[in-house]
Amino acid sequence: MKTKTINFDFLAGKIKSDNKLIDSHYPESITALTLYLLAREYSDKVNFASALEKKAEASLPSIPASLATEKEQADFIIEVLGDLAGMADNMREVLHKVLPAAYGIYGVVKSMNLAKAVDLTLALNLEAIRGERGAFDLRLHNISRPFKQQENSAENTLRILEDTEFADDKGRFSFGYDTHPRCQDAISFRAAPQTHGGARDALDFMKKSIEEYMESDLDLSTQLRYAADMAITALAGFGNISERRAFRLNDHNFSYGLPTNLIYKDPGYNHGFVVVQAVGTAILGELKTNALPTRSSMDERLNRTLAFSSAKRVVDSLGLLSKILMIEAFMSCQGIDLVRKVLPELKLGKGTEAAYSRIRESVKLVESNRYIIPEMNELDRMIFTGELISAVEDAVGSLK
Repeated sequence: MKTKTINFDFLAGKIKSDNKLIDSHYPESITALTLYLLAREYSDKVNFASALEKKAEASLPSIPASLATEKEQADFIIEVLGDLAGMADNMREVLHKVLPAAYGIYGVVKSMNLAKAVDLTLALNLEAIRGERGAFDLRLHNISRPFKQQENSAENTLRILEDTEFADDKGRFSFGYDTHPRCQDAISFRAAPQTHGGARDALDFMKKSIEEYMESDLDLSTQLRYAADMAITALAGFGNISERRAFRLNDHNFSYGLPTNLIYKDPGYNHGFVVVQAVGTAILGELKTNALPTRSSMDERLNRTLAFSSAKRVVDSLGLLSKILMIEAFMSCQGIDLVRKVLPELKLGKGTEAAYSRIRESVKLVESNRYIIPEMNELDRMIFTGELISAVEDAVGSLK
């Protein structure tokens, strides 16, 4: 059976907007993507392909996370198909090809959405520390270092910060910690476009690898496996730089004068954000463990291809990254409020103001010790589902 060309953008458009985090089940969109890819593989059987696409458009069950192996998930899809499963030859063989691609497409699309969120949490942190924007000057990125995704990240950050008075000499000198123009911020800030851009390049490579994997008559599962492993490393890179920026907010000197542990009042009685930040460090450890390359000695016993193991781990890593970004955003908003405590009239950038306002609708200033897990979960949901980025794009236009 000749493999058919896929339309990645069409399939990406079929990913439904999640209204909750991945928990006991994988998103319904992965089930739907699997059926769309099956339809493409059987496009020479017009009626059958049409029936598959029609089923993909309907409400579908989500794959339980407890089904950890490729065989178990193929059995689940066959059960979902019902009578349709018996209408084509080699159904199970084709499923072994399309399942890694379905997970890969979902993982790439959601990862690129989270890449925007990484730029956003960076911008919020820059507001909190009244950061220097010179490192994001587009002349550095489109002339001297012409890497497109690096440029996109820098441009996103500047657009989100447009019109800021925090990340500016006005904010730095008015707050009182800086006594002279700031040369540069820590490398986790000034080298963010290079780091974010390099991770985005890895995600672009995975997208290209999925297309080649599906369009070739050759078995390119090994290439897809390597691309997916690289993508998980990229997600860990996003998480690592975000966690390091959040860590700096708890230090009076590293944050350029913010109270230690972002304590709003009564230090010694209130503990601030030291535990919150430690949670991010722990989650980062789990994300980095996910980034270990797929091990053939174990995964080949469980799955038909190592590509499936790697692509599924991309999806498994999304929720971990979202939580790390949530912590940076949460702590940055606390830092912003601590600056506003001194300078109440200071203005945020267009995009950061939109994000801050949306966050503060559900996640309040932490003035004293209280139970904050529900608020952290809500902010995590806003980031994972793209709701927070949508609020920012309403203010500044589409981000890249």
